[in-house]
Amino acid sequence: MLIGLGAAITVAIRWSLFGFHSADMDEHALPWCDTLSRLGFARSMKEGGIDIGPTYIYFLWLVARLPFDRVIFIKTFSVLCDYGCALALATIVYRICGSRLRSTVAAFALLVTPTVVFNSSLWGQIDMVFVAPLIAALAAFLYGRIYVTAALFGLALALKLQAVFLFPLLGIWVVRKQIPWHALLPLPAVFFLALVPARLAGCPFGDLLMVYVNLTRHYSALTLNAPTIYTWLPNDGRWFGSFGLWLAAGGVFMLGVACVRTKEPPSPILTIKEAAAFSCLTPLLLPHMHERYIFLGDVLCVLYAFLSPRHFWVALLVVGASFVSYFPFLFGTMPVPLWFAAVMLAVASVFLTADVVRTLYPGLLAEAKAERS
Repeated sequence: MLIGLGAAITVAIRWSLFGFHSADMDEHALPWCDTLSRLGFARSMKEGGIDIGPTYIYFLWLVARLPFDRVIFIKTFSVLCDYGCALALATIVYRICGSRLRSTVAAFALLVTPTVVFNSSLWGQIDMVFVAPLIAALAAFLYGRIYVTAALFGLALALKLQAVFLFPLLGIWVVRKQIPWHALLPLPAVFFLALVPARLAGCPFGDLLMVYVNLTRHYSALTLNAPTIYTWLPNDGRWFGSFGLWLAAGGVFMLGVACVRTKEPPSPILTIKEAAAFSCLTPLLLPHMHERYIFLGDVLCVLYAFLSPRHFWVALLVVGASFVSYFPFLFGTMPVPLWFAAVMLAVASVFLTADVVRTLYPGLLAEAKAERS
């Protein structure tokens, strides 16, 4: 009864926000549906000016053909992914802690997380559409379903480029011999399979492969209201764009090297710590980030909070920084200065990275204490 009541409340919260129309909905998603309805799938893919990966366009093509309110249908799909992600997150908590109560509470905590509620129900965005497969991939990995893990990574990448924030984990698992390299073959298979309908519709295969590269060229600003380190720099990608890419690559590479050079045995909790660190550190260091690109970090930090309850404040910082950055686009106001939100995300990212290193190299802390004494 309590689970049913909780589920009803989370549904009611979302339904109360369905009437809101964001600029993204009115200027992108709905016009794309009109284009698909007017030109058909094949012509829209070739000449419709739709600047998003083809996998989600298949869904919008279906929306354009159905006799329902398009906004409700688009938001409902994202909301269903909220619940799928909550189920996957609960599965991970149960796998590590063995507590049904904690796993259930974790699922409901995710469902009432402000950024999760706003992203799908208010904004109508698709971030949960690619994050849910990633969380399911982590759950599959922890249960030893390595081929399913790779396939879910491929599905997430086919839906949105930001799935690459967790791709360092794949390299770490292979180098640590947690999975064989050939277990990753489902990833490109699923990704290329997702391109087949668009190719059959007449889109050149080269254009499909370049879709993400072309999307990265749309924005020159160093930050698009994302709480990143570029908040303190001139918001001009001409001067710091390449620098930022190399900085982020270097930071991710060093953390990855630390993860594979350790002599500590891998563990489920270490996997989640690494995932949370990569999902927050990468967008913090990368240029050209939107405010929504912290979303994967939001979800993983909620998971981290239930696996390490004394560090729940990390989730508060990450979700808080992400949430306040939504306000300028949605409501034309900012509750706190963007630089303050960037400090929140930076503090959380540094702590998550340090927690991973401390877990990987417990002797370092002991040596440091011995030297001080």
